[in-house]
Parts: sequence; C-alpha cells; structure tokens
Amino acid sequence: MSASVRFPVLSAAALSAFALSGCGGGNFSLPASGGAQGVGARSARGAQAGPQVSQVTNPYPFAQGDVFDYNYAKTTVTTTGGSSATTYDDGTTVVTIEGQQQFDGQELTEVSEVYTYVKSNGSKQKTASGTLTTDYYREFASANGGLDYLQYGYTTAENETETDGSSIASSTLYTYTDPLLIDVIPEVKSNWKLDIPNTQSGNETTTASGGSSTGNSYTFTRKSDLSYDRTTDFYIDGAKVCSATQSEAKNGSGSDDNTCSKSSDYGTTTFSAPAKSGSKYFITVVYTPPGGSKTTTQVPDWFPGAGPVKALVTSTKKDTGIVKVPSSCGKYVAGQKGAELVESDSILDALEGTYYTFTETTYIVSGEGRVCVIDKDATDTYDYRDTGALTTSVSESSVAGLTGETLQQMRTKGLIVGFPQGKSRPD
Repeated sequence: MSASVRFPVLSAAALSAFALSGCGGGNFSLPASGGAQGVGARSARGAQAGPQVSQVTNPYPFAQGDVFDYNYAKTTVTTTGGSSATTYDDGTTVVTIEGQQQFDGQELTEVSEVYTYVKSNGSKQKTASGTLTTDYYREFASANGGLDYLQYGYTTAENETETDGSSIASSTLYTYTDPLLIDVIPEVKSNWKLDIPNTQSGNETTTASGGSSTGNSYTFTRKSDLSYDRTTDFYIDGAKVCSATQSEAKNGSGSDDNTCSKSSDYGTTTFSAPAKSGSKYFITVVYTPPGGSKTTTQVPDWFPGAGPVKALVTSTKKDTGIVKVPSSCGKYVAGQKGAELVESDSILDALEGTYYTFTETTYIVSGEGRVCVIDKDATDTYDYRDTGALTTSVSESSVAGLTGETLQQMRTKGLIVGFPQGKSRPD
C-alpha cells in the first residue's frame, strides 16, 4: 500500500512501523495516517464540540464544495544488512470539502482526499500505480475564545495495480475516543499543551487479485503514564482466525500473547525492563510456546540511549510564527507568508522492536489554508527477541505543495487570494 498524501493531524505518522505479526508470518499494518498509534495527542484547551461561535478569523477555507489540488513526492530509503534500496512515490491529490456527515455518532464535516500515484524503484522504473481515497471527519470547535481544528477519525479505500498485472485492494476505518488536534486558531507563536493518552480503534481489510481477503481489527489504549494495551483480531475471508494481546508498561517491560499458529510469535512472551549486568544492560525475554517449554534469552539492550527507558512517547507541537513558505514547497506557494507549525514525535515500542521518529512542518496561509506539508520520519527495527541488533532502517521524506484551489468565494465573488479569478490551477 502507498502512504497517503497526509495533510495529517497531530502525530500523523507512517504507522506501518507498528505492524503486528500476523498469520502466515506476514504483517498486518496499522493505520497509515491521521494519528500515530500511541501518540494521538489532543488539545488541552477545553474545546467544545458543536457550532462555531468564535469571532476569530479562520485561515482555512472550509465551505462545502471547496477544492484543493496538491503535488506530492516521497522518497523512501530502506537499509538492511548494510545494503540500501530507494523507492519513490509521486502523484497528485485532490482534497474536497464534502459537507456534513454522520460519523461515529456525531455530525461532522467530511473532507475527502483522492491521491493518484505512481510508485517506482531506485532506477525510476515504474513498479505500481493506484488511487487512495481517504475521507476524514473534522470540525472547528470553540475553545477559549478561539478555535480548535479537530479530527475524529477517517476511512480509506485503495486500489493498486502492479506492473506485472496483479492488483490489491484495501479498506480501513479508524476512530478515536478523543479527537486529534490539527491546529489552534488564531495562529499565535507558541508551544501547544497536548494530552497524549487516548484510545484508538479500527479495522483493515486487504484483498489481492485471485486471492483471499485478510484483515484485522484492533483497539489501542495509550494510558496517562504512557504505557499501552493493544488487542488485535486477525481475519481471513471474514472469519476470525487468531488474535494478539499486548501490554507495555511505562518502564518498557510487557507481555505479548499471540494465538496465531503460523506466526513466529505464537505463544506467550514476556519482556523485562533493561537491567544492568556488569557494565551492560540486558532485557530478559521469556518465550513460552503453547504446550512447550519456556526459553529465556538475555537480549542486549537496544533501547535508544541504552539503559532504563528515557521516554516511551514524546510529542511536541509548536507554532513558530509567520515565515516565508520555502521553495521546496513548489513555485505556486513558495515565498508566501504563513504560519509555520512544527510537530516532532517519537515512539518506542518494546513489544514490536521498533523506534520511530517523525517531524512534520506545515505552512498555513490565511485564505488558502494548508499550502505545504514537509514530512520526515524514520523507523528502526531491532532483533528484539534474540541479539538486540538493528535489522532494518526505513527513512521517508515527502513534500506536498498546493498547486491550485477552487473555492466557493471564488465562484460567488470572483475572489481568491493568490490565484487568478475563475481558475482552479495557476498558469
């Protein structure tokens, strides 16, 4: 699956980093955008859901029928065993404000994003193409005399065709107990106070051409001490075949109970927090297969910085003030002045052997909304059950830049900041 052109909400990480081992030894990836599992921060400003009553100026065009066009380019570098491979995703996205819809029992605005893409290898040879449609459910809620831009969940539907003619179709649904924070209005230079604890739930189904469908449904709860509980059920052709239950404590210890008989993790595994032995730290991993004898392994500590956990999750977001949009965002928006939002996240998952970092820089221009998003993220995966060695590093960098927009005010008044009258795309 491709990654979406994320104009994402807070902590919109590439969640394939948190894949669970599934039946058949494969991976079932968790959400691809719209809130990293375990980061899911929300506003602590006391946002009130419901009609917009604030008198502040909203920089985001948000009328039903507003349309925004973006170019998108992503580069992915995967390093395994000293060997690296580069792949590319390039495409265009059309974002449309669809109007009010019922979602998870609430009346919210549906924001539809259609991403049409081509994937290629390091030699720029085409390997696949497809379309990914993501429907986000959002609102502007009054908060302390201003507005919080919030997201409550999203759905996706993707169809991808490989150059050999094979195809794959997938669909997802994700909801949050507490809405995720996209922006705080008015745009004021400041650091935002965020509440990380949240509960997310979702499901995913994937069908390959000529094959059966596989899928999963999950519930993930990040607690106030940043520990988590995650329960995942796995399906083949709609029938549940196995499940996995994981609990990670605030010190990085935890347990993994997996009933998937074809998974390398089949059985129960416990993980200790790093403990010092001599001059080094080790993690005690105890694996008990169903009906078998337990095996204990002293795994060299692979946590960032070594030793006791520094932080399972970190999440910061700040408005750095008004800046010029950089040239990397494309000629249509470069040089405009807008608010710069910078988000930085990290997640250590001791039960999956991953350490994930993410930085996103977003540029908001009044009257045009989100004109550019620059993402950089990295996922390091370790042999967390045996040697503690780094096995794979994946780094991604992407830029999404606005190329044109058609707004209701353009249609009714012939006015739009920054773009010629009556045109959805500048010359």
